[in-house]
Amino acid sequence: MALNNQQKFLVVVGNEAQSAEDTLQQIHSGYWIDEAVGAQLDVLGKVVGQERGGMVDDDYRRIIRARISVNRSKATIADVLTVAKLVVDDVDVYYEVANIGMAGFELRLMDKPVDNDVAALALKMLKDTKAGGVRIILEW
Repeated sequence: MALNNQQKFLVVVGNEAQSAEDTLQQIHSGYWIDEAVGAQLDVLGKVVGQERGGMVDDDYRRIIRARISVNRSKATIADVLTVAKLVVDDVDVYYEVANIGMAGFELRLMDKPVDNDVAALALKMLKDTKAGGVRIILEW
């Protein structure tokens, strides 16, 4: 069956619209944390306020997730633990929280050694997670 001019026009316009939608979908999915790589991750890091600091993509992706948790934090112990677990990223580490006085707590990372650089980054992010005026001590 031959197409008339209106049908041919609709086919051409439909194909162009589909091509544009496919391109937009590629751009959109490229900026999901799980899908982003390289410069795309750098853009996401900039959006949430987290510098790359020489990290490889997988580590940077994890730290961006931690920064998002920091940014969304309500300063609860659950928020603190979420951020610590995202930064440390080791299922063998046990986390213990102890209150210190009226406005402080100690977070202990136990059962497995944690790299000093990872612990320093965790402490920096945990200071941003906790409430103002609350003292935090990180022990590892």
